[in-house]
Amino acid sequence: MARKQFLSFLLIFSLLFSYASALAEADDDDDWDDNVDDAWEMEHPLHSGDYAYALLDDGTVEITSYGGADTEIVIPDTLDGKPVTAIGERAFYYSLSLTSVTIPDSVTHISQKAFSCCFQLTSITLPSGLTAIESGTFDLCKFLTTIDIPDSVAAIADDAFIGCKALQSFTLSPNHPYFFLADDALCRTADSTLLLYPNARENRTYRIPDGIAAISAYAFYDCDLLESVVIPDSITQIPERAFYGCSALASVSLPDSLTEIGNGAFSNCTALTLTVTPDSYAAEYAKANNIPYTYPDANDWLNN
Repeated sequence: MARKQFLSFLLIFSLLFSYASALAEADDDDDWDDNVDDAWEMEHPLHSGDYAYALLDDGTVEITSYGGADTEIVIPDTLDGKPVTAIGERAFYYSLSLTSVTIPDSVTHISQKAFSCCFQLTSITLPSGLTAIESGTFDLCKFLTTIDIPDSVAAIADDAFIGCKALQSFTLSPNHPYFFLADDALCRTADSTLLLYPNARENRTYRIPDGIAAISAYAFYDCDLLESVVIPDSITQIPERAFYGCSALASVSLPDSLTEIGNGAFSNCTALTLTVTPDSYAAEYAKANNIPYTYPDANDWLNN
């Protein structure tokens, strides 16, 4: 009997101890969260809610950091009564909770890497007065599916969307003054340059339209669904890293007009065979870089 009472006592004591430990652990978690919040606030003395900011010379503010954990946010157009006109470099960097962001029309400038590594971000609404999309602004936002580019945007960096693996399309107004779409690829009007091919475009083949004069660095970077590309005679150069990491790319037809192909233009294109004409610059490039190649007419292999 005494032994049963002793075992019952041990069981009750064990349960009470486990409960107390769980409460203590919860308190520790709360304390840790509070400490993180306190540290963020100490690091950013100018803040309003979850947004830290810096005062600009014109009396407006730039958001410099986001300390929240919401999934969907609408960035306010004022903080402490001051208009929000800019989002600073890395302001939302590595904000892992974010899935949707709406930026107010008061914002005209977004700095480099402002939303870089927001891995869960699926939707971004850009302001109507935004003037540029800078280097790395959305790099590695790997669930972002579409981008609506306002008419006010006059410049987009070559590497603004690197690593956006789910990007299917860009949306532009029909009369956008600075950019146009060439079969879904984003192009700059001023010099007819193809800036970016959407990584997750459904069609696995792409013929660059005649009249496109240039391809930007990173234009097809890491497009691992793309299988075939035809490049027209209007292209004379392929820059470094233009097709880097296109692991499914099996065929690229290169024109006689090519005079330069940059280092690493086809690096990590492990399935690639180039289609070239005999004695062309492209043929010599393929030979020099040990890239498999073929000729447009299958019988021309005898001339190799």
